[in-house]
Amino acid sequence: MKKCIKCGIEKDEDNFYKQGNKNLRIGTCIECHKIIMIKWQKENPEKCKKAWTKFNRQRNKGRICEWCKQIYKIASSQKGCSLKCRFELGIEKKETGCWHWIKGKGGRKNQEYGHIFLNGKPQIASRFSYELHKGKIPEGKFVLHTCDNSICVNPDHLYIGDHQQNMNDMNSRGRGNAGRLHIRKYGLEKMKKVFEMRDAGALYNDISLELDIPLSSCKFIYKHPERLNLKD
Repeated sequence: MKKCIKCGIEKDEDNFYKQGNKNLRIGTCIECHKIIMIKWQKENPEKCKKAWTKFNRQRNKGRICEWCKQIYKIASSQKGCSLKCRFELGIEKKETGCWHWIKGKGGRKNQEYGHIFLNGKPQIASRFSYELHKGKIPEGKFVLHTCDNSICVNPDHLYIGDHQQNMNDMNSRGRGNAGRLHIRKYGLEKMKKVFEMRDAGALYNDISLELDIPLSSCKFIYKHPERLNLKD
C-alpha cells in the first residue's frame, strides 16, 4: 500500500505510475496525476506540444515490412515499405501458375478484378503488375489474360492488346452479348426450325414472324451453327 501525496488516500501500488525505467512509483496516484497533467497542459500549451512531439517520435520509430523485413517510416496504414512489397503481400501463388489477388476486388459478380490503391486512387492490379514487371502500358491499350482468370496478376499470363482483341477474347470465352449466346432462350426446337425453313428457301422475315424470333437472332442462328452445336 502507498499513500498519495495529493489526495492523502492509501492505495495499492498498481494505482501509481512507475518513474521512467525505474521500479519506483511516483508520489501521486493515477487519478490525481491525470488531474495535474490536464491542468499543466492548459497552462503550458507550447511545452505540451513539444512534449507530445518528442513522445510520438520515440513511439513511431518505424515499422517492420512484412515482406522484406526492413524498418520503414510511412504516414499511413500500408503494411509494405514499397510498391513492390505491397504487391507481393497482396498475392497468393497457386499450383496452376496463377497469382491470385487476395486484397480489394471490384467489378461484375462473375468477373472481378483486383484493385490496388496508388496515391489514394484505385488501379487494376493486373495493369499494375504488368507495369511493375514488364514496363509501361501504351496509351489506349488493354492488359489481357491468357489464363482467363481476371484476378490473376502473374506477369507471364498478361499481354497487351487493343479494344477489338479484348472484345474477341471476351466473346470467345462466353462473356459479352455474343459470348453469352442469349438466343438459346428460344429453345433447341425453334432454332432447328430456323435451319429447316431457311434451307427450304424461306425468307428471314417470314421465319421471324412465324417462329416469333427477332430477325437479327434468326440470322445469327443460321450463320453461326458451330457456336450453337446444331450442325457439324
